[in-house]
Amino acid sequence: MATVRRNGVRVLGSVLGFAFSLGACASSPLVKTAASGDVKALRGDIDAAKKSGKLTEDEVRDVARALLIGDIERSRDPDGSALVRSLTSCAAPLEGALEDRAEKRDETGSEAALLLAERHEYGGECPASFRDAPEGGFRALAALDADDEDDLELRHRFLVDPDPRVRRAAVEASKKARDERDVPLLLDASRVDPDPLVQSRALVALGAFGGQDIVLRLQDRFGSADEAGKLAIVDAWAEPASYEAGGRAELESTAAEAKGGFVAVHAAATLSRLGAPDELGFGRLATFVKDGTTDERRMAIRLLPIDHAETEAVLVRASQDADESVALLAWVRLYARASSRRGKNDELSAQAEKKLLEWARSKAAGKETLA
Repeated sequence: MATVRRNGVRVLGSVLGFAFSLGACASSPLVKTAASGDVKALRGDIDAAKKSGKLTEDEVRDVARALLIGDIERSRDPDGSALVRSLTSCAAPLEGALEDRAEKRDETGSEAALLLAERHEYGGECPASFRDAPEGGFRALAALDADDEDDLELRHRFLVDPDPRVRRAAVEASKKARDERDVPLLLDASRVDPDPLVQSRALVALGAFGGQDIVLRLQDRFGSADEAGKLAIVDAWAEPASYEAGGRAELESTAAEAKGGFVAVHAAATLSRLGAPDELGFGRLATFVKDGTTDERRMAIRLLPIDHAETEAVLVRASQDADESVALLAWVRLYARASSRRGKNDELSAQAEKKLLEWARSKAAGKETLA
């Protein structure tokens, strides 16, 4: 039941660091205004700071963080839940405020607790105490933690809960528990659950059980599945227990499909990530970059492994493509690759940065092509 536990020393350090960072900028009038939630006054303060040349990048970040923290503290149901969920990608510097909000027993508080749990940063009340909570987010917290053998009945109850957040969490718990008695309910969820995300996660969870029977069941489903379902089945075949029981062969067949679209690209990228020979994984991905449809080429560029020895050569060729969207994305990946390998190819990094700046300036000037 380690799903929602956290390292106390590490979290205490992050909380103290976060509090210190707020204290360090507490004297800033801009940050104080942002924290108060007075947007009209904040606009005036920002304009004044810009005119005086005193608006720094660090202060802009502090203002943005103070605004979000204030919004979290003042959030109320029903809008508060949507606000908290929208913070998924930027939750790290807001954990202190989220922890405080998670202590309140309402839907917004439950959403904050669930977000922290998904980041393995929840340290509040024992999840088991929320098994019968009226708030779906708190029940989902309990479902995430129901991954022990003794939790079978509880998992099965959560797998048919009215709230999709609870069912998603229960599927993740089943994937960790790997109790064969969960398989029938996971099969049902993968077929008929009204939430597409539950269906996809159930398919991947089945892959975690593995074995030839599961691999063949997934193969039977593959032909009639929609694109989201097929992408999930690719991920299921990539699960270790399925990969070695026929999943690799299914991935190879899918990646080789001439008109496989995004699913074939994803299968090729998955094979490359799992260390398959280049002709099956990376090589197929490089072929999509060169000869695929525009959408396939862009997706393949995004999925090229950043550290593969041949990635740079594939991206350099794509950066000269007549299709601006393909060329631009190749320059973005080249810049990211060069930046991650700082010192190994500073010349390429500078060239990529120059191209991207030229593109940005051309767009600002109303031009449509990459120089």
